[in-house]
Amino acid sequence: MSKDKQHFTTPMTFSQEELTKRKEKAKDRILNGYYNERDWVYPAVNHMVFNNYEEVLKAVAEQTKAGNELFTGHILRMPLPGFFEVYFYKPKAEIDALLKAEYERVEESYKAEIEADKKAKTELLANQLFEQQQAKARKQAEDKERKEREAAMKEAEEYVASLMKGTK
Repeated sequence: MSKDKQHFTTPMTFSQEELTKRKEKAKDRILNGYYNERDWVYPAVNHMVFNNYEEVLKAVAEQTKAGNELFTGHILRMPLPGFFEVYFYKPKAEIDALLKAEYERVEESYKAEIEADKKAKTELLANQLFEQQQAKARKQAEDKERKEREAAMKEAEEYVASLMKGTK
């Protein structure tokens, strides 16, 4: 076999604590953003860009009046000269819907991971048991063949000995 010998381990089981950790990590990614290997993504945040400062002030007033909080997790900058940006959290209901959908996705993913692990470990164990049975059968066949060879050798030696007795 060219593959590394795998050892059977107990399959993953559902853990509420593990699911809670995964949901907390997902919540953090939704609320605080994450890097997707190209740029930062902020699912719970509205990124607003304006071409004059008066519009920025007007938008900030509207967002504040609507109860949306300022998002301070990203550095404010001028994306282009003459443009201004500001980040506000989306409305609470929208964030709650994002979180609910992400929690469901995380739970489904976790359960699928458990199921895949169980399937893989069951297949591994079945293969190991099959290999053990095959090895045992080969050993029994080798032992039987060795005993038959020994019996044939003994019989041949006895026959040759009997022939030798007759010639003396």
